[in-house]
Amino acid sequence: MACCATEEPTPGTSGSNVNVGLIYLQRGGVILKTPKTGLALQFGIPPETIKDCMTLGIPVPSYYVFPKVLFDRQKFVNVAEAEFPAYYNFFVMKKPVTFICTPAQEASMRLVFQETLLGPKDIDVRHEFADGADDTVPDVQRECAYIRTFSSIDELFNFVHFDADGVATLEAEGVRIVDRGDEFAVFEHGTEVGRAPSKVKLPTALYQHSVLAGSACQPPFEPPLLGVTILGSGHGFDPSHRTSGFVLWINKRGIMVDPPLNSRALLQQNGVPSRLVDTVIVTHCHADHDQGTLQKMLEERQVTLITTSTIMGSFLRKYSALTGVSADGLRRLFVFRPVVFNEPMRINGGEIRFFYSIHTIPCIGFEVYYGGKSIYFSGDTCYDPAFIRSMHQAGVLRDGRAAWLLDERWQQHSLILHEAGVPPIHTPVSILAALNDDIKGRLWVIHTSHKALPPGSGLKIAPEGVENTLVLNVQPHVHSGAIELLKVIDEIDMFRVFALAQARELLQNAMPRHYAAGATIIEKDSLGRELYIITAGVVVISDASWSKHFVVGDYFGEMSLVTGSRRSAQAKAKTDVDVVAFTKEDFFAVLRGNTDTISFLLNLSQRRQEPSWQILSSNAVLHWMTNAQKTRLQALLRRRTLAAGDYVWRAGQPASQALLVGSGSVCIEEKAAELEPFGPGSWLAETSALLDARPLSMSVKALTDGWAYTVEREQLLAFFDDNPGVKLSFLDTNFIDVVKHDDALLPVAADDDQLVSF
Repeated sequence: MACCATEEPTPGTSGSNVNVGLIYLQRGGVILKTPKTGLALQFGIPPETIKDCMTLGIPVPSYYVFPKVLFDRQKFVNVAEAEFPAYYNFFVMKKPVTFICTPAQEASMRLVFQETLLGPKDIDVRHEFADGADDTVPDVQRECAYIRTFSSIDELFNFVHFDADGVATLEAEGVRIVDRGDEFAVFEHGTEVGRAPSKVKLPTALYQHSVLAGSACQPPFEPPLLGVTILGSGHGFDPSHRTSGFVLWINKRGIMVDPPLNSRALLQQNGVPSRLVDTVIVTHCHADHDQGTLQKMLEERQVTLITTSTIMGSFLRKYSALTGVSADGLRRLFVFRPVVFNEPMRINGGEIRFFYSIHTIPCIGFEVYYGGKSIYFSGDTCYDPAFIRSMHQAGVLRDGRAAWLLDERWQQHSLILHEAGVPPIHTPVSILAALNDDIKGRLWVIHTSHKALPPGSGLKIAPEGVENTLVLNVQPHVHSGAIELLKVIDEIDMFRVFALAQARELLQNAMPRHYAAGATIIEKDSLGRELYIITAGVVVISDASWSKHFVVGDYFGEMSLVTGSRRSAQAKAKTDVDVVAFTKEDFFAVLRGNTDTISFLLNLSQRRQEPSWQILSSNAVLHWMTNAQKTRLQALLRRRTLAAGDYVWRAGQPASQALLVGSGSVCIEEKAAELEPFGPGSWLAETSALLDARPLSMSVKALTDGWAYTVEREQLLAFFDDNPGVKLSFLDTNFIDVVKHDDALLPVAADDDQLVSF
């Protein structure tokens, strides 16, 4: 069965004959150019669409129409990224940009711009320093204000509103934009000249939650003990490179620094499982540094986010305004680990020391120490000794702060990542070019373009890509092996509830093994004697008619140990593979008394004998989940029979469960009216009522005989807590229907759930 996704217009081409001037942008959004005045209107603003215009060789628009929904909760993308259109118009074109939107959208965007252009209204960072206040503590608010070239956000943009009839008028241009529901109609001097969609359709190829199984065939990436993988080295106006961001590797575990958009797919396509990167550092809240952060945070599992409490506040206020989710609600989606200055933060056996840089809004850089080597990252900053001295003389910098900024200790690090750009917001390239050859040999420039580096300067742009990972040779931490194994085990659902004593037993009983590419790990129909957890590489589990790819953190072979049946499939090493194996005896010795894990495995075994996987995969949200997420949810499902006319639940009852239809049909009754029937694959749950423990506002009734799966409230909330991306997709919903053909990335294989008692 072929993929059924609908054809998307080719970027750079016009649409239908009616919309002769409609240009589809590569990253999403469209531009409509009026025929008489040539006014370019962009509808929808996914991140970096100004780069699309540069690539196409067309002018960057000065008029932008906001989509009806500012944030795509399915792909976790801001589709009203107004920052860089505003920056480009103001700094390059020397004029304000015009945004066309509703009054409510203007209010939201003003909150966003407050944080991204000016930063928090009142900044006092003294509480973030371990030693209390002294003259090395920066006055961040004064420093930011000193280097800005504007004083008010209103210098950068104008707003034009849709009125109560859904009409926005650009009087001077003779243009009206009319809200027609699913479309915006554009009139020029009274004549309709085109229509554009009111909702942004993001290109499937660019915005994927997960990578297709075929990309798992990439050779596995061997993470370094200490190193850096550059994901992007450019800036917001550089069309040839991704915006700057990288993975910092410490003891073979990754920390994503300022994640570029779609960084997960980029890593997975190059053989790097997303589970190897479980921490994010946000340096500041400009769009070219934080636009992929929420996307990374809402992946398979809850990640740890590291930044200062000041920057965290900005981040939450900004994305609360964009997503419509409260700051407190967003805060619950991740683990926050606040930076404390003047104290090392210990991560994966290494140490990180943070500092505030000089920028237009609060921004941090850091130093990393592990195994006798070190890495320095400047953060966005202006390292210009003459400029720093002028700030000191102006009273913006205290004596201790100025001395700290002028200290050249950063030049001694083993590897240096330093930004460069237009001063005073960024470091002049000339300052870095004047460094001696020894320093420049260890220095890589980011956040700038190749053409900005003077010929013969000895400077080099940090190379992008997994294959160009910068590696420092170091001695491993004395407990590096145990740290890595515990990390892997902690990510496996059935082991997460284990006590310290059980974790110790796992470490003692784990048997490391290596399999060369092509080697058979398990033969089909063999007796089940061992459980395997993958620590490196890709394993293919297959039978005659189906196959699945398993990567780091996935486990297999457990079902035969529990049920006593023979292996139902074969396991082969797709690449070189490292696993840790546990014998049946050791596995059950560790499980003794752990009824939750045993119940988890037994229920999972039962659900795998039913079409539960296909049903999960047919839902519009659930089909995006990873194998591990589906397996976890699969183990929570409980089957129940539906009889025509029976109520599954009634309005006014406590919200206690969610429903996934397996066969037959059900309907929602709301105020004595019935909504359209829901069939197999449909998910019904009043999410807000479940989250807030409120009574139900509507009833669900079976229209025909059939059956369904239920998930109890407490188990579902625990699943949401561990999988924040799924939680965000379900927020404020009462149902999620089956996947539509134009949203489907892959067909649902009829035999995709054959892992019975494997």
